[in-house]
Amino acid sequence: MTLALNALIKCVHNSLEEVCNEFQLISGFSCDQMPEYLLTAGLYRSLKKLKSVGWVRPEANIKDSMSEAGALGRGPMPSALNAAGRFDIIVYGTSGSPIGAIEVKKTINSHSQIASDLTRLRSALNKSPSSSSIQYVGMAFLIANSGGDRKTATERVDTRANNIGTNLFGIDYQKARDGIYRYGEDGHPESYTYKVSDSSEDSFSFASCFWVSTR
Repeated sequence: MTLALNALIKCVHNSLEEVCNEFQLISGFSCDQMPEYLLTAGLYRSLKKLKSVGWVRPEANIKDSMSEAGALGRGPMPSALNAAGRFDIIVYGTSGSPIGAIEVKKTINSHSQIASDLTRLRSALNKSPSSSSIQYVGMAFLIANSGGDRKTATERVDTRANNIGTNLFGIDYQKARDGIYRYGEDGHPESYTYKVSDSSEDSFSFASCFWVSTR
């Protein structure tokens, strides 16, 4: 089944938002103190509900997953790919073959925290020949902030999320749709989206973020 990119993007943002608010409601702590595995588990369940998805596998070996997808191509594995490592999530299509790999991060404070993961994901996609079943690789993560004297928590989170889109990914096209800010022209193989979400704490806000690269 063809990738429905908009459905995937909405799924990721809705899942991260739901998990964050649930954690804050149950624990009394803000989501920047939440264990990362909770985000991964929430996204794992949400992805299974997409029409394009058959199965979802957590902690999948990189080399084995790429081999199963016919994505090894020719030549050695790029060193950045870490063939012995694992993808946080491998998504299978309805045909039973892997169609996507997603890494999950909790809250990030600097671009360097996700730079190596992005390099690894890009290497995986570049290594895959056009005949492979892999359609996309992605990175889902959070940005969280408390309010300050000059800016509210929402304003601070929005500024940081915007800066990541322009500085880290170098994508300067933006428009809002369904509360989601999108960077990258429609149809472009690489995009970055973020959504500033309502928090149960008035002085605290967070944004769900999702970078994705497609064929």
